[in-house]
Formats: sequence, structure tokens, C-alpha cells
Amino acid sequence: MQHQGRKRVLLFPPSSSPSSNEPSFWHYAGHEGQQSNTSPINPEILDWQQSTTEQQRQDNYSSSDSTIYDTATFKSYSKKYPLFFNDAPTRQECLLYPGDLLYIPKKWWHHVRSIDTAASINVWWR
Repeated sequence: MQHQGRKRVLLFPPSSSPSSNEPSFWHYAGHEGQQSNTSPINPEILDWQQSTTEQQRQDNYSSSDSTIYDTATFKSYSKKYPLFFNDAPTRQECLLYPGDLLYIPKKWWHHVRSIDTAASINVWWR
């Protein structure tokens, strides 16, 4: 439940899970302080990709968004994880406001970013 502030949530269906030999963009285990299901890619880079033109990317365009991306980051990620960009996962997006409750179904991937100072109450079921 969203208690205070707002959050942007991106939801990716289980079908977005990689099914190839490509290094997985969803699992990134073995790094201290990270969970085994933490991605090295912030999926918001897809926003940057969709909002820039090929010419801007060639000109090393940087976004003015609070989440900064540039051509070098994009090229690095697209080379290491080509399927993520060539077959970008279908996603659902929502904004959570105080009092909102969001249920994330089993095996759905999610990315959450606070828009402003926020507090949430989370519950996990097994």
C-alpha cells in the first residue's frame, strides 16, 4: 500500500523472461547488497530509447530526466543485452498515490521508482 508520496511502477509479464543463452538482464546474482533477481539494467532506459531519435543517439544525446542516460550507456547495454532492446518486453505502467494498493502477480517482474519522498507498506506471500 502506498502510504505517502508517489511511485512509478513498471510491470513485465512472466513471458518477458529470457529464453535464450544471452546473459540474462533479469538475474544478476553474486554482487554484495543485491538480490539474486536484481537487474543490471534500469528498464527506464527504454523510455530514453523511445524518446530519442537515431540521430540524437549518434550525437551522444543525454536526457535531462532525473534518470540520466546517454548514448554510451545505451550502446553498452544494447551490445551486452541485444534481446532486451530488439524485442523490448511488453510492460504495464502505473502511478501509485497515497492510499493506492497494488497486487503484483506471481512471477511478474517489476521496477519501482519514487517520484517524490515516499513510504510504502509491502507484504510478500509464499
